[in-house]
Amino acid sequence: MKYNYFDPKFIDKIYESEFDKNDVLNFIKGFVKYLKIDDYLSDVVFKYLKKGNLAIYNRKTKVVSVSLDAIIDDAKALCEENVPDKILFINIMIILTLVHEITHINQVAHMKDNNPISMILKRDFTLIDILTPEEYEYYYVYFTCERDAIITSLEYVLYLLKNILKQEKMFNYFFEILADNLTNGYEIKRKKEISPIQVINKRFSKKTFPSLTYLDIYDSLKYGLPLSKDKLDNFTENKKLIIIQKINLH
Repeated sequence: MKYNYFDPKFIDKIYESEFDKNDVLNFIKGFVKYLKIDDYLSDVVFKYLKKGNLAIYNRKTKVVSVSLDAIIDDAKALCEENVPDKILFINIMIILTLVHEITHINQVAHMKDNNPISMILKRDFTLIDILTPEEYEYYYVYFTCERDAIITSLEYVLYLLKNILKQEKMFNYFFEILADNLTNGYEIKRKKEISPIQVINKRFSKKTFPSLTYLDIYDSLKYGLPLSKDKLDNFTENKKLIIIQKINLH
């Protein structure tokens, strides 16, 4: 799903000062209301999260926990010397983190849709609940639920930078991150392509899912589905055009 929510009241502050807890609360609540998934959010709490986590959505309690100081510290560490607007960069990183968790809320809200993607997401959540923290960290980029959250949040940030904020340089920075994440987890072994979902299936589950061959290259990469080497090469050679056309960033 592509998001195009943005409350105009954030426009001025996004350049002026780092978002505070009240801004985070308003952003999350406004976003889930826009998506009509309010029933899947019970609370937003601010706390220190272990193991480098910046934010977490608990599917059972429906609570989003946010480590705002950690997000800001991470953003400052990533902020390059040539970034002209550090406040904007920090706030974009905050938004990126929040939309990641909002995407998880949206995944849970649509878990009963019974389409092939929702079936894969349901399987992912079941597996994640029983994995050790070490296993989850190792296989993080292979899970469809996490790929969807990573890439959807980047799509949203690109939409924001291109269409609302008109920040071309920062747009280009996050565009490259999106392109890298789309192919992350894919490997070629013995001239055979190995996709993220195949890695998960081989390690944890032999369950098969309905064919998803109707999906295009972009969506197949987003969800970590099998692609031929030719299609992977096609994406590598034409990634800018494929991404721009797919997420309407003309």
